[in-house]
Amino acid sequence: MAHVAGLLASAVVSAVGNKLGSAIGDEVTMLCNFKDDLKDMKDTLQYMEAALKDAERRSVMEELVRLWLNQLKNAAYDISYMLDEFQVNSEPASRKMIGKLDCFAIAPKITMAYKMKKMRGQLRKIKEDHESFKFTHDNSSLINVHQLPDPRETTSHVIESLIIGRDKDRMNVLSLLSKNNNNKEDITVLPICGLGGIGKTTLAQLVFNDAQFKDYDHRVWVYVSQVFDLKKVGNSIISQVLGKGSQNLDTRQLIDQHLKDLLRDKKTLIVLDDLWETDYFQLDQLKLIVNVSSKMKVLVTTRSIDIARKNCTVEPYMLDLLDNDMCWRIIKQNSGFESRADKEQVKPIGQKIAKKCGGLPLAAQALGFLLFGMDLSDGKAMSNSDIWDEPFSDSTVLPSLKLSYNTLPPYLRLCFAYCGIFPKGHNISKDDLIHQWIALGFIEPSNNFSARQLGEKYVTQFLGMSFLHHSKFAEKFGKTMFTMHDLVHDLARSVITEELVVFDAEIVSDATKKEYRIYASLANCNISDYSKVRKASTIFRPKLRAMHFSDCEFHGGAFSFPKCLRVLDLSGCSITEFPSAQGQLKQLEVLIAPKLQDHQFPDSITQLSKLHYLNLNGSREISAIPSLVSKLVRLAHLNLSYCTSVKVIPETLGSLKNIQTLDLSWCEKLESIPESLGNLQNLQILDLSCCFELKCL
Repeated sequence: MAHVAGLLASAVVSAVGNKLGSAIGDEVTMLCNFKDDLKDMKDTLQYMEAALKDAERRSVMEELVRLWLNQLKNAAYDISYMLDEFQVNSEPASRKMIGKLDCFAIAPKITMAYKMKKMRGQLRKIKEDHESFKFTHDNSSLINVHQLPDPRETTSHVIESLIIGRDKDRMNVLSLLSKNNNNKEDITVLPICGLGGIGKTTLAQLVFNDAQFKDYDHRVWVYVSQVFDLKKVGNSIISQVLGKGSQNLDTRQLIDQHLKDLLRDKKTLIVLDDLWETDYFQLDQLKLIVNVSSKMKVLVTTRSIDIARKNCTVEPYMLDLLDNDMCWRIIKQNSGFESRADKEQVKPIGQKIAKKCGGLPLAAQALGFLLFGMDLSDGKAMSNSDIWDEPFSDSTVLPSLKLSYNTLPPYLRLCFAYCGIFPKGHNISKDDLIHQWIALGFIEPSNNFSARQLGEKYVTQFLGMSFLHHSKFAEKFGKTMFTMHDLVHDLARSVITEELVVFDAEIVSDATKKEYRIYASLANCNISDYSKVRKASTIFRPKLRAMHFSDCEFHGGAFSFPKCLRVLDLSGCSITEFPSAQGQLKQLEVLIAPKLQDHQFPDSITQLSKLHYLNLNGSREISAIPSLVSKLVRLAHLNLSYCTSVKVIPETLGSLKNIQTLDLSWCEKLESIPESLGNLQNLQILDLSCCFELKCL
């Protein structure tokens, strides 16, 4: 989708600002006199960060603002690269003793000082351009939002005969509302929850207009919107109850009292459509403002299960996707299908296009409108293309999903966008995903929660927004798996488009080498095929941070991995011989290589001094873990589950003081574990389930 990529800028700038803060407090920074330079850059970023909300809002329509955001984002990436280089050079193995000061050798220090000077100059130029745009700071841009008409505003009106596939849902919601008549709660609050474009508002309209509520004293429809305003909600209810001549009341006290006078003992149905507010206090106040009668029924529509549960008296109603047949019926309805002379030829094309909707009625409606007036050849072309990458799709579904993305805080934006590295339909392991986020610096610093705990919270939020779904293969090798709706995946890809290079050996793709591509997704590659390896390696810049391989074959080979790689995800690959060059990745923190078919634990893995997370689950051929595993001094999470041929764990594993998780489940032939595991003082999870040959500890 056009113009979405700029929405990642605030997330990148925020993350790099925190990275600068950490570097400023580093001992080596102070020894090498770079503290003032770093602080100056951090202050400059913070100054511009305050205006990024307005900049991102304007970037959708203004090309110059988009270009400025890209310059700022790229500068932030450059700072991040510089800090990584700074960190590498400051490690003991990279430093020389200068008297009693353990500091940089003089040449690297001069090089770093030059880079600092150049970076500060680049930021000053960006700051000057920033001032010329006259951005509003913080949330002040929201003042104008109140004054603008909202094109998404809804009403209660609906043509019921045109609605397809929601009769059962209407009956279910009506049943839930009626069952709650004897509830002890003063009011009934039932949320309808689901993905953007799934039909929450349509279902609420069907319920609102149902004959069951015709005899109610009052029926009120309030469009809440992203800009939450309690007084606006209260005044809207009052004006609809009183009709013409009512005036806006300017205090909560007057509004609350007026609502009680008007609605006490009155049978009232209120629909609060499109609720986004997450603040507990505001949601409590919202509940309080309508809690004026035990005869009150309140129906709320929201995209977030978290918001729904904060604001309900009845368990939220989760709206399901439509099936392909229903999507085809919606497409026919909106494309003028029945009046076409060539409808028999169009039918199979339309049915194929219906499958692209992913069960979203808004998508089916949009595609129906697109097909209207198209000739047969255009329809065929659309059915064979990834239609959501086309400019003409930019007015409906993806912008609707983009609204959900816009509400995310910066760190969640980074985490969501990164999910675009996986192929469409990929089953994503929860543990693998969280540790990739951690390695890439996407987890917000916290004094109260560990990075892993925060990652769990992020996953929960994405599930609540329907950005992630539990996979049909919910448990794979005993681990929780997720998938993404196809259109949500398209959104993630559109956000990360400037940072991601996609290479598929079987199709022609725009995999050109660009300056700020920092993630790579590869598919259908045979890494032992020299010509394809050479072709692939030419598009990767040296500072690539993460690579995901799927449907690829590794048979050793001489694939040249970028040296700055933090994450290497080989899930879904066939690996008969681990690539020896992988041992050169001194910055690698996450290695995922499930189902490795090599009989030996790869020696190259023991050379990865910064490795934090190692997942070899399902590697049934590996028969032994080498004693050299002790070289992985930073390893915190080791997954050897379903390594069914492993019999012995080496004594040296007990020297890995940072180990927190050790998963040996389904190591069916494991006969013993070493006494030295008692030395693992940081161990939190030890899984020995289904180790049938293990007789004692």
